Amino acid sequence: MNLDIFTDCSGGKSFGIAILYLENELEYTFKSKVTRHMIDGSVELGEFYAIIKSLQLIDNKYDKITIYTDSLNCYNYINGFSKVKPLSNKKINIIKRHMLNNYSKIVENLNVEVRHIKAHCDVYGNEKCDKMAKIAKK
Repeated sequence: MNLDIFTDCSGGKSFGIAILYLENELEYTFKSKVTRHMIDGSVELGEFYAIIKSLQLIDNKYDKITIYTDSLNCYNYINGFSKVKPLSNKKINIIKRHMLNNYSKIVENLNVEVRHIKAHCDVYGNEKCDKMAKIAKK
């Protein structure tokens, strides 16, 4: 059995994350307000947090899990295409490394693929997550 997951984060004065699970004909959703200190006020870290949370909330019954994110930075970082920049914010780098370690531990025994999708291009799962994340941050 396969599972498709869409994730998103919405930021501003407050932050919200959203997750949409698509399994065959079924849809499951999760949304939550996220405190600024959890993600250091960064939408990028919020996107990464949503990906990790999406995997923490499922069981191991799936043959393949595909996660769709509109965050190119998260996609590149998870897939090893981009490294932490030495001149960028040191605190953010520490949080990213910690999140990547958590992600690596979670996916150790799972068949997970992370794919990048363009934002606001009428992809159903992405549009739904975008709306849910905006609601969650209120």
